[in-house]
Amino acid sequence: MKSILKNKKAIELSVNMIVVLIISIVVFTLGIFFVKQIYSYATKTTNDVGEEFDASVQDLLCENREIVCIPKDSADLAQEKNPYYGVVIMYVGNTATQDFKLRVENSIYLDKMGASTTNNFPSANIKYVAEKFTVKNNGVAKKKIALVPTGVKSGTYAFNVKVMCTDGSGNTQNCNPIGNTYPEQYGPTQKIYLYVP
Repeated sequence: MKSILKNKKAIELSVNMIVVLIISIVVFTLGIFFVKQIYSYATKTTNDVGEEFDASVQDLLCENREIVCIPKDSADLAQEKNPYYGVVIMYVGNTATQDFKLRVENSIYLDKMGASTTNNFPSANIKYVAEKFTVKNNGVAKKKIALVPTGVKSGTYAFNVKVMCTDGSGNTQNCNPIGNTYPEQYGPTQKIYLYVP
């Protein structure tokens, strides 16, 4: 009789331990879930605030009414993993709307010793919206250019950024209000720089 009573107590102790273990696992899992929810909300909020701040800075830096403006024209790969540049286009013309597209071209590469080259430009993966976009007269468009360097050499990279006027099918057309030597280019050529340590 005593051995049966001992076995009952042992089984009861084992069952209680299993119940406590299951409840602990459930509470731990719920805790991890809530922490993850709070962290993702904080990250999203931080990103949203950062984007709003970037937009505000772009507006302030381009307030002098240039028709094409790049507020931040340089980036250091040591400080930014995937640098991007904002391009602000303000259309002032004779038509109600105008179609544009961005063109980013290699300009010059300076190695660490200061030697420059325009030939054999080391590759950097440039991502930007190459499709046409429309801007209303006296309207503003904001576009991003992302540089995703992979396997590039140390040095300074310079790129030309051109805003090209296009017709409805995406072909370049004359629209330059300044009347420079490239009539299909809207505004002056802008430069962006990437420093690779």
